[in-house]
Amino acid sequence: METNEENNFAEETAPAPADYETTMHDEDEDLSDRIDFSCYPGVKKLYSNMTALLVLTTIVPAVLYFIGLFGLQVVYGSLTAFGMVVLLIVLLQLGLMAILITASRRAIRRGSSNAIFLTHAACYWSIVYAIFSIIAGIKGPSHPSIGTMVGICMQLAVVAFAVVALVRTRYNTDVNTLFPRESRISTAADWITVIATILFQVVLHILLKGL
Repeated sequence: METNEENNFAEETAPAPADYETTMHDEDEDLSDRIDFSCYPGVKKLYSNMTALLVLTTIVPAVLYFIGLFGLQVVYGSLTAFGMVVLLIVLLQLGLMAILITASRRAIRRGSSNAIFLTHAACYWSIVYAIFSIIAGIKGPSHPSIGTMVGICMQLAVVAFAVVALVRTRYNTDVNTLFPRESRISTAADWITVIATILFQVVLHILLKGL
């Protein structure tokens, strides 16, 4: 037979039903803020566009810079302080671009009313940044290196994905159904995010050119 002490211990250690309900409720809330892409395939394509844009503008360049860093270490034995400063500035620029595009992707995934504003901001800025990078590559040496040519091709891909995303925000039926034009908004926080990320990127670019 169980003693009173054993019964009391079991009551104290066993989770209360309310705890289970709270946990399940939290999980439901985490899932409920995501839209069902199967109902909006056009929105899924827009989300995929922004994912590709994130990869091309931040992840791939970061990987290439780290490969270059490893190459410098192999050739020179160590990286100079100047090289570290340049690498840090470049990574900060990529990080700021990632913040803007990630904000757009998160808003699209949740079906937020500010998703289109953030998507437009991310796409237009990606296009502007890519065009300046392409012009800088073309105006470089008369015989551009393989790295320069790869960079130009990547920037052209960025422009292509950004333009496709912008077209989808305007003409795709699923996108216009989930994000009707009359309900598209932009908050003060959205404007701060966009302006701050772009401004800091410009400052870092000017600083990098001055080195």
